[in-house]
Amino acid sequence: SSKEGIESASRSISLLTQHVQSQIHGSRRGCWHKAGEGLCRALCVILISVPEDVSKISAPKVAIFPPSKQEIKEKRKATLVCLVTGFYPDHIKLVWRVNGVERKEGVRTDESLMDKNEEKYSLTSRLRISRQEWSNPKNVFHCKVEFYGNGTEECDKFISGVADCSVSEESYLRSAMAGKSVYVLLIFKSALYGVFVMGLMLRNKQVQ
Repeated sequence: SSKEGIESASRSISLLTQHVQSQIHGSRRGCWHKAGEGLCRALCVILISVPEDVSKISAPKVAIFPPSKQEIKEKRKATLVCLVTGFYPDHIKLVWRVNGVERKEGVRTDESLMDKNEEKYSLTSRLRISRQEWSNPKNVFHCKVEFYGNGTEECDKFISGVADCSVSEESYLRSAMAGKSVYVLLIFKSALYGVFVMGLMLRNKQVQ
């Protein structure tokens, strides 16, 4: 309830006050600067942790979608989409990871949008990678979401790369075309050789 949220905030502020006092009196110089920094950080945590209405808190649902085959074929790029829905309040952090390492390049995250009917937020983030990176089944792509509601909750969805069959098909077609060209060339050479032999035979008959 809202009352519980207010009481929790009051306890946090009380503990914060005691911490600042100990910082000030526990040092010969006072440490006013450090105490001020601690106060700011703690107040930020309190403001994030206590939403306007605690009863409305809703954890997010996270889903990750693979790139389209058309994009991979035409643009030779792959865009992964992470969709976060149904969360309240709008206190969320989203990070992309590739094989456990945070990825910032190629990431585009939209602003949170609120559904006025349900009074919940949604968020979309995209990660664009190369066709080769997506085509490696050993690569694992994570969409990690941290939600600050009644405490901190984490949700991690992942998807693995998929072997690109079209690459093998292209290689096969190239090999087939090369084989066909060689076959045509051999036939052409055989025809020329036949004409040459027939010419020699006719020449011998004329001499006789």
